[in-house]
Amino acid sequence: MARESYYEKLGGLIEQRDGKKVANLLNVANGQAIDYFKGNSNYHNDAARYLPKEWKEIGVSFGTCLKSMLKSDYEDFFRAYEKFITALNRTANSEGLWIIPVLKKSAVTITKMTAVCSDNSAKLKEYLELASRCINGTFKICLNDRQSDDMTSTKKIAAYFFAGMMLRVYFRLKAYSLAKGITKAITAVGHTIPPLDSSPIADQVVYTYYIGVLDFMSQAYFPAEKKLSNCLSLIPLSAKKSRETVLLYLIPAKQLANIVPIPELWSEFPALEKVYKPLLDALKLGKLGIYHKLLEEHQNFLVTRHLYFAFTRLSQACSLHLIFKTWLALGKGNRLKVEDLAAAYHLESYFDDVFKTPEEQANAVELQVAEMISEGKMRGYISHSMRTVVLSNRNPFPTLVKPAPAS
Repeated sequence: MARESYYEKLGGLIEQRDGKKVANLLNVANGQAIDYFKGNSNYHNDAARYLPKEWKEIGVSFGTCLKSMLKSDYEDFFRAYEKFITALNRTANSEGLWIIPVLKKSAVTITKMTAVCSDNSAKLKEYLELASRCINGTFKICLNDRQSDDMTSTKKIAAYFFAGMMLRVYFRLKAYSLAKGITKAITAVGHTIPPLDSSPIADQVVYTYYIGVLDFMSQAYFPAEKKLSNCLSLIPLSAKKSRETVLLYLIPAKQLANIVPIPELWSEFPALEKVYKPLLDALKLGKLGIYHKLLEEHQNFLVTRHLYFAFTRLSQACSLHLIFKTWLALGKGNRLKVEDLAAAYHLESYFDDVFKTPEEQANAVELQVAEMISEGKMRGYISHSMRTVVLSNRNPFPTLVKPAPAS
């Protein structure tokens, strides 16, 4: 390609409003662009000659980006790319829907380049923060687009794409409060943007996944289960890695929402089976000692993925199964002595060296039972003076035993 013809071609495509082809030419991996900028130091004049006035700065800053990348000067590359996206966002304000592919390509590029260009965690953090500023500008342009009231021709239709990009970057930065800010911004505009289900499936998956995980991290397990289940339903069965990523949070969310996961999942996802199946088996059998040992064994895995607190909460479900088993073994009466429950806890090595005296052990059991009654997982009350749990005659374990259908 002749030196001047790169910008000439770019200018022609801009005039034609061909977003996909403009995005392709403004791609740092584009072979024609690389060939052009390798030996051309006079690209400023070419940009001024062939590009529309409002695109001149975009073209020049892109050239600076590419030349910095060719020299492996990543510091300069990121500074130049920030100027490129800033200029692009400024122009995009007054452009129509056609510019969306260009905006998407720029956001994807700067996100990918954060990993390529950083040689240490501090530099990665710096580049991710820079990327978040750039993409946030694009997100706001789409979210607040006033170019058209027609939902099918407004840049607002790309809001969920850029929201997903922002959430991905904020999760990499561990900036979860900022991630919540993105979801609040989407909620605030409400019906003024196209509904999520009108977005491409890929955008729906990304956005729904992250808001589901945010709910999970906020201990809102019922809405988390609903969103993550919806996300999983959108992912093809062949995309096993993506499905596993969702199931990592969906499985414990289902347990905490009292929805039992499908057992056939284990054969498809051996990595999840290795960690989750022993934990959930111990939970269902009321094996408190085994459950806590497994928690300790997998602590690093669970903590780094924000799962540990959820599984510590599930230890209460393990206790509930143990109490239920004890109730069955003692004949399903409506009175359970606290000392019998304490003996069951002791057999499961729950007390260890923490609660040494019978009084301490009885108090610990009473506290757990009181929590389960207050949360509706058991029906009844505790007679502290009698050291007895008095159970309801009508389905005392409502989350474990479903009432028989009416005949």
